Amino acid sequence: MPQIGSYIRDGRFGYSLSIQYTKYFAKNPMIDFDLQAQNSHAVGSHSGDYIGLNIIVDYDLSKNKPPKIKEEEPEVYIEIPKDVYDREDKLAETFSFRKRKLTILAWDHSMIDHDTISILFNGRVVLSEHHLDRKKKKFKVELKPGTNEFLMYAHNEGTISPNSAAIEIRYGLFRKKIIYLNASYDDNAVLKLKLEDR
Repeated sequence: MPQIGSYIRDGRFGYSLSIQYTKYFAKNPMIDFDLQAQNSHAVGSHSGDYIGLNIIVDYDLSKNKPPKIKEEEPEVYIEIPKDVYDREDKLAETFSFRKRKLTILAWDHSMIDHDTISILFNGRVVLSEHHLDRKKKKFKVELKPGTNEFLMYAHNEGTISPNSAAIEIRYGLFRKKIIYLNASYDDNAVLKLKLEDR
């Protein structure tokens, strides 16, 4: 009774798939098949020549599974520009969100004039010495309760002053805010991002 097949398990779900073929030359033959998987068992019988596809599906109902351990990515330290706090902070806009996790995109929306910026979020560098062009640079931030500070620092003023950038904030599904920021050697562009209570 040739039989080929395999058993596969993915987490708590498993299944067995096998094909059997039997050829009998005796009169009134009776064949039995006995199919077993890791946690399943099937028995049956058939008379005469036999070809069959056998499928057994099982699902582990126990909940005593070891928790998955999430490995934290090592934090990369980026030095804050020395004169960032010597410049005047100019508040451009205040936004409120109910979503904690935001996706930020930054690019040059006007003439490409080699503007270079760094972005600090709550005093931590999240984008370092980035040369703005038409391509959108994407990164993510996570809001803390209350008010969060998004600061754009200009490393230069390009060939056309001041240093300018388009900032897109994506939150939720198909929701976004776009604002255009200007910074210079004298001032930083600041956004206040508030996390609302749910």
